Amino acid sequence: MRRNSSSRRKPEKHLTPSPASSLSLARELAHLLEEKKARRMRLLDIGAHCSYTDFVLLASAGNERHARALAEHLIESMREKKRRPLGVEGVDAGQWVLLDFGDAVVHILQEPVRELYDLDHLWPDTVEHPVGEDA
Repeated sequence: MRRNSSSRRKPEKHLTPSPASSLSLARELAHLLEEKKARRMRLLDIGAHCSYTDFVLLASAGNERHARALAEHLIESMREKKRRPLGVEGVDAGQWVLLDFGDAVVHILQEPVRELYDLDHLWPDTVEHPVGEDA
């Protein structure tokens, strides 16, 4: 049986985002966190060390409610820009929230959890980009 040529799917182009677009996304996420008073933000360029993302954004929250508010603000703000996270974990507990936006992964942690898992030192040989008041 012959298929109609109009029903054939064209091969999709898989475009690799440039580091500049990944950095722009990560900085936008940092700005959104800053709007809701996230603390101790760090933007780490881990693209050379890992295959699943280019940037990791670490931020501290004062308590569970603050962590949830930060996560919900990111989700809603990015949804308005037609960008949804690929994955979200930990919002209900509010201890450690992970939001995966593909090119940038956001970790929102309460301070004791951040100290315990020490993600700040997981990638020692990375470039750190200024965010928040340092930018």
